[in-house]
Amino acid sequence: MPPSNTKQTAGESQTLGEILEIVQFIKDNAASQVSVDKLDERVSSLEDKVSSLDDKVSSLDSKVSSLDSRVAALENAVIQGFAEMHRRFSQVDTELDSIYRELETIKKELQQLDKRDAEDANALAHDVLTLRERLEQLEQRLRQLELARA
Repeated sequence: MPPSNTKQTAGESQTLGEILEIVQFIKDNAASQVSVDKLDERVSSLEDKVSSLDDKVSSLDSKVSSLDSRVAALENAVIQGFAEMHRRFSQVDTELDSIYRELETIKKELQQLDKRDAEDANALAHDVLTLRERLEQLEQRLRQLELARA
């Protein structure tokens, strides 16, 4: 500063000192054109990267939507498959119940046949024994008649 011819008061000196301090701070911390240009380049680069990320997010969104559709279709197919299996198992259960009832009927009939067969065998054995006894009696009588004739 050039020397002045006027006298400064203490208050003016303090104000002038504060102004000089502020000017020095601005000078020390002010951005130069080079740093502003570098900052512009970095911002531009970041904008490009953000744009690229936006594109990738959009692509991922599209793929997720496609996967959602495929999963929903697969889920429907699985549900329909299980419904069909349930229907078929129910049908098989019904058929098996019918077969079990028929088997029980056949089993009872076989038991009745076995019982009747056993009864018939016993009756036949009894008849054979009775016929043998009668045959023996007849043979004895025939011998007695032959002896009486002789």
